[in-house]
Amino acid sequence: MKWVFLFVFLIPFAQAFSCDQVGNRQFCEDVMQSGLNASEKNLLVSQAVSDRYEYPDHEIVKAWNTGLKFSQPPEGVSTLSSGSIRNAWLKIVSIIPSVMDSELLSPGKGEVLSALNYTISLPSGTASGDCKTTYQQTAVSNPVKVSLNDNPIGNSKLTSFETDKDMNFEVQIDIISDYSVSHYQWLTACCQKKRGVCTKKCTTCELHHTSQVQDRLTLADSTQAKYYAPLLKAEFKPIQQYSDTNEARLTLQNQTAFYVDYGDALFEKHFYFYRMNWTFPPYNVLQLQAVPSEYGKIENVNVAEVTNKSYRLTTKNNANCVLVTFSHFSSFADDCAKTFPVSNITIRTDKLDYVDNETIHVILQPNNTRLVVTYGTTSISALGNATFIAQFPYNRITAQMNGFTTEKLISIRKKETLAFFLNLSVFGGVLYSLHFAAKKFIGGPL
Repeated sequence: MKWVFLFVFLIPFAQAFSCDQVGNRQFCEDVMQSGLNASEKNLLVSQAVSDRYEYPDHEIVKAWNTGLKFSQPPEGVSTLSSGSIRNAWLKIVSIIPSVMDSELLSPGKGEVLSALNYTISLPSGTASGDCKTTYQQTAVSNPVKVSLNDNPIGNSKLTSFETDKDMNFEVQIDIISDYSVSHYQWLTACCQKKRGVCTKKCTTCELHHTSQVQDRLTLADSTQAKYYAPLLKAEFKPIQQYSDTNEARLTLQNQTAFYVDYGDALFEKHFYFYRMNWTFPPYNVLQLQAVPSEYGKIENVNVAEVTNKSYRLTTKNNANCVLVTFSHFSSFADDCAKTFPVSNITIRTDKLDYVDNETIHVILQPNNTRLVVTYGTTSISALGNATFIAQFPYNRITAQMNGFTTEKLISIRKKETLAFFLNLSVFGGVLYSLHFAAKKFIGGPL
C-alpha cells in the first residue's frame, strides 16, 4: 500500500525545499542528500509529508501552511513600488480547510491565510539647492483588511471566518511610510569682529527647514471557494433474520466514503483518494486535492449493490455494528446494532448438487401460505413446494413473503463436467483392472 501511495502522491518539487516541517524529517533529509534526481526526490519526500490518502489530512495542511515563512513573492506574483515603499506584494495562499474537487471547496468555517512583504528604502543624497539633506523614518503602518462577501472579518494574515454561502475572500493592505526630510543650506555670517567691525565671514551648512513626506501604496487580492456542507444521509434498515444470518439494507447519499464495522466483519468503500499538491513555489504551500476513485474492502460480509450507493448486507453477527460516513470535511458515526425481524421462511431442496436441465424440487415452509419463489430469471407463486429446471450458472433460490426474503444456495454443473468425471472414473477403473491383472501375471507387487 505504501508504494501505491507514493505514485499517487506525485507533487512538484522545488530545489529550495526545506525538511524543517516534514513529519519524518530524518527521512526527508536523507532523501534530499541522496544522489537521486529531482523527480525521484519529489516522489519520496511526498511520503514524508503525510501517509494518508484514504481520508483528507486537513491537520497537516494547516500545520504546514501556517508554519511557512514568506519573504520574496511566490512565482507568478508581481510586486509594486511607490516612493520609499519597494517590492510590495500580497497573496491569499490558502483557505483552511479546503479541498480541490473540480473547484475549491470549503465547509464554510475555517481560516484564510495571506502572505505579504515589502521593504522601505528612504531616499538618499542631497536635494537640489541643499548643502546637506537628511532623511528619517517617523512611522510605518500596514493595516490589513480581510473581508468575506464584502463584509469585514479581520485584520490579520490568518483570519477566521464562518458562513453558509459561497465565498469571495478579499484581502487589502494599505502600506504607509512617513518620514521627515531635513534641508540644510549654506549660511554666510560674520565669524570674526574687531572693534565692532566684521573682519571675517564664514559660510556654514545650517538647517533651513524640515518637511514631512508620506508614501502610500494599496495592494489587494481575492479568491473564491464553493460552500460545501452536504447533508450526509445514511439509512441502515434491518430486513430480516433467518437461522444465524442477518440481512440489512444500507442506503447512502452524499458520502465520500463510509464503512460498516461489525467487529468481525467489515464493509468499507471510498469514492475518492486524496493527494497533496504543491502550490506557490518555491514555498510549497499544500493544497489537498480529491481525486474520484472507487475502492474498498469487504471482510466476512456478503454485499450486493442494489442501486448506486444502496447495498444489501448479509452477515452472521450484528451485535457490534457501527456505521461511519464521511464527507470531505466531516464524519458521522451511528450505531447500527439493531433488532432484526425474524423470518419464519425456510427453503429445502431434494439435494444440493444438480446437473444442467435437471429438475429441482423445492420444499417450502410455511406450507400453508403462498410464497413468491424465484430461481434464475423465473418467479412463481408457490404453496408448500415448487419445481424448477436447473440452469447453469444460476445457484440461488429465494422465497419472499410480507417483506421477508430467504435464500438457498445450490450447486449447478454442466453435463459436460459430469461426463468428464464419469469418464475419469471409468478410466480409473480400467487402470485399476490393468494393475490387478499385471500383478497376478507377474506374481508379485508392482
